[in-house]
Amino acid sequence: MSDTVYMLWFELEQKHEDSKLFIGAYSSESEAKAAIERIKGEKGFVNFPEGFRIYPYKLNEDHWRDGFVVVD
Repeated sequence: MSDTVYMLWFELEQKHEDSKLFIGAYSSESEAKAAIERIKGEKGFVNFPEGFRIYPYKLNEDHWRDGFVVVD
């Protein structure tokens, strides 16, 4: 089993806000690309084919280590 999953997001930058949709997590980059092929013709996606992003993500690894601050 691989120690990496491939996170598929759709990201659309617009004038006043950014939209990000999590599509799914896949076992390989080719599976993520196949998902793009399945949905790229659907409403909204069809108008922005460049919006798909695939991010490899390592399993069993801390991805955020710096803590956080709450601002009032």
